[in-house]
Amino acid sequence: MDDILNISTVDRLSSLPDHLISEILSNLYTDSAVATSILSRHWHYQWTNITRLDLTSDNISNCHELHAFLTTVDNILQKLSSHPSNLRTFDLNFKIPYTDIGHFENAYELCRTFLTQWFHRLCSSQTERFEVSEQQCGSQVGYLTVFIQNSGCCSRRIESSLVVDKFSLCLPECIFQSKTLVQLEITINFSRKLPNYFHLPNLKRLSLQIYEFDRQLMPTIFKSLPLLEDLTVSVFLDDGDDHFIDISAPNLKNFNIVIKGEDSKANVLIDAPKLEHISILKCDVFVFFRFVKIPIDLLTTTLQYWSVNGEDLDDVAILGLVKAISHTRSLDLCCPILNVMNSYELPTFHNLVDLCLVVSDAEDMNLGIPASILGKVKNIKVRDVEEYEKGMSLIEDILSKANVLEWLSVSVSDVVEEPMDSIIQKENDFVKALFILPRVSSTCEIHFYGKFVYASTKVDNGSVTSSDVMDYYCF
Repeated sequence: MDDILNISTVDRLSSLPDHLISEILSNLYTDSAVATSILSRHWHYQWTNITRLDLTSDNISNCHELHAFLTTVDNILQKLSSHPSNLRTFDLNFKIPYTDIGHFENAYELCRTFLTQWFHRLCSSQTERFEVSEQQCGSQVGYLTVFIQNSGCCSRRIESSLVVDKFSLCLPECIFQSKTLVQLEITINFSRKLPNYFHLPNLKRLSLQIYEFDRQLMPTIFKSLPLLEDLTVSVFLDDGDDHFIDISAPNLKNFNIVIKGEDSKANVLIDAPKLEHISILKCDVFVFFRFVKIPIDLLTTTLQYWSVNGEDLDDVAILGLVKAISHTRSLDLCCPILNVMNSYELPTFHNLVDLCLVVSDAEDMNLGIPASILGKVKNIKVRDVEEYEKGMSLIEDILSKANVLEWLSVSVSDVVEEPMDSIIQKENDFVKALFILPRVSSTCEIHFYGKFVYASTKVDNGSVTSSDVMDYYCF
């Protein structure tokens, strides 16, 4: 009996090593972990060793409640400051109350004050990764995410719900002068310009928004990033001007760019001989891309290069860009670029294996594809077909030229609003015509993805016939 009593009085949890207690508390909800402080004197500070902090509040309705919540978070961070190396993730999620514009502005300023203080506190000299991003949600409210990761697998993360179009941050300059920073991603508006001095000798990944008043800093920025491998940049230009953008990064492998600025022209000079992936995602200005040296190791290229205010793209600019990426192995094109390419003689794409064509904007275009592109292509996607007649004409052109094609995927746009029976009938007619098109490759498998119809066929030899259709059904 005495043995049983002795066993029942043993506090086995408290006898565990501190690192195990820390892991146990880290897997609890944060309020439950903090509540263990009342168990005994021994447990009073155990929760400050947690590796994960998750604080969420969905019930904030006024500035008083917001201030109380932010103050609580601030107190917790101060408690944790004695054990900063233990914290690996920090998640914070809250909403700003929006009753009227006056109350909102007060709440907004309150949040900005606290967040700026936390950035200074959480950004240590050992920071390796820093992200600030936003995502719009509705017309006024969006989500702000901050992720800070320190060396030794220590990371901290902040998430909050804020107004996107007004939110701005004053980030500490230590972020831009860190010798240990490896990744920097900032995609929100600043309340001031970027610092004039950058010193990030170990930075490998950068995502940044550049405005006109910062554009002159770009050469200086890249000179301070000798190891940069991954760059995503959104450039916002003043309207009505000519602009020069110089991107020089000898070790750059991944490059994504968006350029905005109506009634403007831009010349982009790219010096990146090791480039492997390039995406020109959207440009609503006239842009001329020039390469100091044509990248011969390109793996993927995406050219979603839209027209400017409904005007035609500049053929010279497009042709120069297309010739510069002629070594790519994978190519993703929008319809306007394809239309230009089909009108001129192009270099042979000796390495191209995968091709994706987005034809949603095929109106008033005579689509085709140069044979010089299709010589070694094995896989082709034709996406977002809206005009079935133009889509069929393009596919017929492809099948007559692609000698080694193994796989063709065709998908239609889902924005067409018609009765379901009408759409099904059109898709049935389209896929039947698709499967009887003649083609030069005897090994091509065709897949059709409609809004209501899916069909596929594998062909042994000769022309495709309707009898070859497999798994043809409506759903």
